[in-house]
Amino acid sequence: MPELRGIKKNYKQNTTHRFAVVWYFVYNIVVEEHKLSWAVPAYTHSKKTVDWFWALGIVAVTGSIISILLANYFFAFLIIIGGGLMAYFAHIEPETLYYELNKKGLKIKDRLYPYKSILAFWVDTTKNPTLFIKTDRVFLPVIPLSINHNVSAKIREVFISQNIIEEEMKEHPAEILMEFIGY
Repeated sequence: MPELRGIKKNYKQNTTHRFAVVWYFVYNIVVEEHKLSWAVPAYTHSKKTVDWFWALGIVAVTGSIISILLANYFFAFLIIIGGGLMAYFAHIEPETLYYELNKKGLKIKDRLYPYKSILAFWVDTTKNPTLFIKTDRVFLPVIPLSINHNVSAKIREVFISQNIIEEEMKEHPAEILMEFIGY
């Protein structure tokens, strides 16, 4: 639409130009209809009690003492660092992630996954609505994304319209373990 850019700058000159500017803005709104966006927290945050932190500390200190008694100092150091990091991340609030499905692909924060790099998808609406994306990446090819209930049907329509295979996927066992321990 480069020819409309000049018209947009001088739209006050005559009625024809005003019509062109109105058409230009309507065109952009139509293009925006092909964009689906939503925002959700990065993970489900559950408030930890003081008892949870005490249990974490006891497990970390006990594990590191046993490691020191077995002369495995590096492992003792890793246990203490891991316990401290778990306490830190259990305390902070999750950031809000912004997702967008547009004509080019799936945009997560600032990273774009083009449709040609998405091999399959699955929309799971059972417990926590989740969109699973299988990409062509070598490391961690399946990406789970939290979604809202109200956009799940639209997301499915967009991926099917892009001829992406719908393949059933489930949560990774490590994520199930993290939910079990309340993380």
